[in-house]
Amino acid sequence: MHGFNDFLKEFDFSESDLIAWMKEMDKYNLLEVESKKYHKSESKVHGIGIFASDNISKGDVVGAATIGDQRLTIVRWINHSDKPNVEFIELKDKEHPSIKAICIAKENLNKNDELLVDYRHERLDNEGM
Repeated sequence: MHGFNDFLKEFDFSESDLIAWMKEMDKYNLLEVESKKYHKSESKVHGIGIFASDNISKGDVVGAATIGDQRLTIVRWINHSDKPNVEFIELKDKEHPSIKAICIAKENLNKNDELLVDYRHERLDNEGM
């Protein structure tokens, strides 16, 4: 991620400190789910990423991002890009009140494309993303 190390330095935080903090947060806030639309795999962008398991059309819901206070797999493992192909949006659905956010495709995606989001624009209130 462009400028990520500068960001860590600004807050006097090392990458190993960040990883340790994320592991601790995962104990309480992460709910790993399997999906037919996406899967985790090694990323060329950074570490592990989220990839399309099949073709996904622009505007399609890729999956739930949060349930209650817990982040789901897609939120935890999705990588950053200045040219994102998905976005997270808040969901206010009376039929599914526990799902607070979903992931939507911003463009057509092919099977095995890595799903990428712009971290700078994906701040959902109180979702711990």
